[in-house]
Amino acid sequence: MMIFPHYALGGSKAAQIKKLVQYFRQPAHLQPLAAKHYLTPTIQSPVSAEASTDPLYLQVQAQQR
Repeated sequence: MMIFPHYALGGSKAAQIKKLVQYFRQPAHLQPLAAKHYLTPTIQSPVSAEASTDPLYLQVQAQQR
């Protein structure tokens, strides 16, 4: 989740903010950030066989149910 202050998305820099958000929402950029900071990306692609057996992944999935 990205949070911007006081009506930033309606301000003069709205176009730049939207470009930044689109950049971070791309799986190629989101996955490394999520892995580095132990986050769960909200935009998820199909699970690979390797990820589906990872204990941390299974724990996170159990908590989301």
